[in-house]
Amino acid sequence: MTTNNEDMLTLINPAWMTRQINEMQQGPDNRKIVSRLTSSKLLNPGNEPDDWEKKALGLLEPGGREEVFEFRAAI
Repeated sequence: MTTNNEDMLTLINPAWMTRQINEMQQGPDNRKIVSRLTSSKLLNPGNEPDDWEKKALGLLEPGGREEVFEFRAAI
């Protein structure tokens, strides 16, 4: 695919690209930033939500909450 300026573009799946970027991210002191892509409508088994994520995704359905979060102390 090329743009009007003849720049070459590569088509890529946005979820796959986001997963790759998340795997490369590091926070302060080189600590890895943990993030996951999940979905209630699975197209990729790698996006299967855990139990908490399933509950949160249900709460975020249309007409539900705008945000779901939980704080846990790391010990």
